[in-house]
Amino acid sequence: MNHLTDQLEEYISSNSPNENIVKVRKNALAKFLEYGFPQSSLENYRFTNLSKLNKVKFDLPKNITKKENFNNLSNEYPVLQFIDGQFSKELSSLPNFISIESVLNKEENFQPSHAVKYDSSSNPFAYLNSAFLNIGYVIKITKSSDLPIIIESKMSGKSENLMIHPKFIIKSSNNVDATIYESYVGENAFYLNNVSTEFIIGNNSHIKHYRSQLESNRAYHIANSNYNISKDASIHSTQIVLGSHLHRHDINVTLEGENANIDLNGLCLIKNTQHFDHNIIFDHAREHVTSKMLFKYILSDKSTGVFNGRALVREDSQKIDSIQTNNNLILSDSSIMNSNPQLEIYADDVKCTHGSTTGQLDEDALFYLRSRGLDSFAAKSILINGFANEIIDQMSNITFKSTFTKYLDQWLKNINDRSNS
Repeated sequence: MNHLTDQLEEYISSNSPNENIVKVRKNALAKFLEYGFPQSSLENYRFTNLSKLNKVKFDLPKNITKKENFNNLSNEYPVLQFIDGQFSKELSSLPNFISIESVLNKEENFQPSHAVKYDSSSNPFAYLNSAFLNIGYVIKITKSSDLPIIIESKMSGKSENLMIHPKFIIKSSNNVDATIYESYVGENAFYLNNVSTEFIIGNNSHIKHYRSQLESNRAYHIANSNYNISKDASIHSTQIVLGSHLHRHDINVTLEGENANIDLNGLCLIKNTQHFDHNIIFDHAREHVTSKMLFKYILSDKSTGVFNGRALVREDSQKIDSIQTNNNLILSDSSIMNSNPQLEIYADDVKCTHGSTTGQLDEDALFYLRSRGLDSFAAKSILINGFANEIIDQMSNITFKSTFTKYLDQWLKNINDRSNS
């Protein structure tokens, strides 16, 4: 932990931010050191082992990375491009319907992320993000557009033992329809990516949010996402996770205006010894709000998965409609899935359901497909695609839908190639 203190002092001395921001950074680090990296004794981390993080001395990026030869999926769209924890102006392009400002020298935008609401313990990674924040932007969307906005973070093979702490605050004006795509990719390296993203959605605004995570299979990807949804506003979010050795994502949704809506879908494709963990809280803070959550995990080899989903309905929040579903497909006898959907209801005029299923591929369906002349891989792929495409088919953007489908196809091919080797 002394290494973190030294890193912060070095960062402060080299970047010379104002005194108030220095104070915020130091207070955030002190709060993190009070908790330390979460232990498995904490209820929300009891299936997730983070002990390795205690033993590694991660460093902040110090040198500007030169332009790398990455394949950029977003050439046709506005993009904020980051390489190895550094903003790349030459690879970025922004339209006039959004404004971007850095939070690194604006005290009013630089605040420690709040702890996970209604939990007995705080989120140490949120404090760590505020202490070491090295990428920070407020993205303001002022009018509707058919052009998606891309936030793309790429880590090269040079990022060994780096830690990056991005914070993105996305604000929409009232009556705005827009699409945001967060993309995280990485080449073979061991690093920590600790991301904080906050959506603040204006009245009667409708946001589509896509998020993909294909980090290095040696990396740790930690994310803390907050959605604040106002009156008559909605967010439709689809997320796909394939990368990193360990993925932990805390998602906190506050439906704070009447008729607010969230539709959150996730697909986790897990192989080898990867471990993916989602901890999700839906806070129904007003009357007449609706929420729907569907997360699916497909696990192979010796991989493990964790799903904790909680729908909270406050005492005065009547006329609530909430559906929470977690379905899991196990492809290996060595894979383990831990699922814990929860309802916490303090009102009586609500319609809330939750459910979870975990199982293997249907042997009768496989036999039927094989009897029609399909080989084992083709038969399994049809069934797995049918399971996964319930998530992907809900995407309205054709480009991103095609991208997510390609990721699924590549993952299935990789599983088959290894099983035949």
